[in-house]
Amino acid sequence: ILFKLSRRILDSVKAKIRKDNAKIFINYDFLETIHNFFQGNWKEISEYDKDLVKRNLNIGEIWDASQYLFWHCALKIYQGSFDTAKSIMHELDEIIMVYENDFSLLLKYELNIFLLIEYRKLNEALNEIDKAVSIVESARFNMYLFDMYSYKVWVYTLMGDMEAAEKYLARAIKIRPEINAIPIILSTFYRSQSEFWLHRLQESIKIGNKSELFECRKKVVKSSRMLVSVSKRAAIHRTESYKLRGTYFWLMKKQKKALKCWRKAITEGERLEARLELSRVYFEVGKRLREPGSRYKELNGIRAEEYLEKTEVLFKEMDLKWDLDELNRLRV
Repeated sequence: ILFKLSRRILDSVKAKIRKDNAKIFINYDFLETIHNFFQGNWKEISEYDKDLVKRNLNIGEIWDASQYLFWHCALKIYQGSFDTAKSIMHELDEIIMVYENDFSLLLKYELNIFLLIEYRKLNEALNEIDKAVSIVESARFNMYLFDMYSYKVWVYTLMGDMEAAEKYLARAIKIRPEINAIPIILSTFYRSQSEFWLHRLQESIKIGNKSELFECRKKVVKSSRMLVSVSKRAAIHRTESYKLRGTYFWLMKKQKKALKCWRKAITEGERLEARLELSRVYFEVGKRLREPGSRYKELNGIRAEEYLEKTEVLFKEMDLKWDLDELNRLRV
């Protein structure tokens, strides 16, 4: 439903919610959390309450407790607060160990996939995706299967295995008509699809394949536009959506448009405190501005090397070793 309407509903019941009623309170907090998470009001999300989770588990509300932990943990991952995220995931582990609940296990797999992909521990991420797939296939959770195929496209693209990435992209596209995908799952799909076609576009430019370049341009334009659109309803990859769009324009030598997109990415990333994606926006901007063909020397009054310095600080803070290696290779 519309964000304004859902906000009005939440506000209308807020005064009636009693904290001593664990089941009702965790439901309200969970709904308000996903509302703020999707809309992009990340600073409005309250810290997770360990005692509230415990009280709900004591009355058998496993689903509510697991969902509550999932959304608070997802937020911490994309804000780059990995220690807090791992602490929350440990609580989910304990629920799985005690209650042997498949849905809780699936949520844990998804969080771990987020974490492993963002750390660029790609082989480990693939193993975790395969474990999740074994659950969703047996339970016929096609929406989650669609999600897992999207992750595989993303991981294989990062690994440079474009044949495998294309195979799983085709699988995701095939089952998409069977599901009513919610915005956050569509966001993962369009991000993976955009990354795939952007990689193919760069390769076609490099080897001078004009026929493939034309096809890739159309695909990147469509998928990146859809990613920006769906990110208005699910903010998880909103920062990245502007970054990828900017990279497309830069490759097409439309540098002014690229800078406009990257400016939006930085503004949104800083507003959300989405340090994970923001650090990679800084890297992309710094990398592109220092290219010989760049007509611009700065963005928002900041020069290329300054962006790379900001990048390095964030990469080190979040212990992103794969990204630090990329940064070091650029500086050689």
